[in-house]
Amino acid sequence: MNYYFIIQTINISVLIMANNLSRITPFFIMAIIVATMILSGCESPDTSLVFSSQRNGNLDIYSINPITLEEINLTNSRYDESTPIVAQNGNEIVFLTKDVDRYFIETMPINGGPRKQLTKNANALPLFRHYAWSPNSDRLSFIQSITSTPAQSGL
Repeated sequence: MNYYFIIQTINISVLIMANNLSRITPFFIMAIIVATMILSGCESPDTSLVFSSQRNGNLDIYSINPITLEEINLTNSRYDESTPIVAQNGNEIVFLTKDVDRYFIETMPINGGPRKQLTKNANALPLFRHYAWSPNSDRLSFIQSITSTPAQSGL
């Protein structure tokens, strides 16, 4: 059985065919993504890859320049920041932040800078899911789970 993977950016698409998924390693997939970004970055040298990584005891958000391989810690806080998504215009990122026992959604410029908290959550569960930028990067959508505790019977 053949498996097909399509990696697509604004300027280029790459089709990968694999006969056996067990031979595809995470390193191979990352190498393909970085190669695609380098090729697509020919017209846009400011293209960067944004990801979260746990390096100093908590999750932080980093960017990496695919050409120079320079990494920048964008968040560098005592909180856990994860699952960054870059806006369509490439200027901002949205991500999930976990305080001691609360989760919230924040945005910040992709080059670093002040963070903007968009939501509040008093629960210890991550109630925000599937956030996404609008096509023109001026709005965000997300799903919020609403939980409640059943009322106690007076009987």
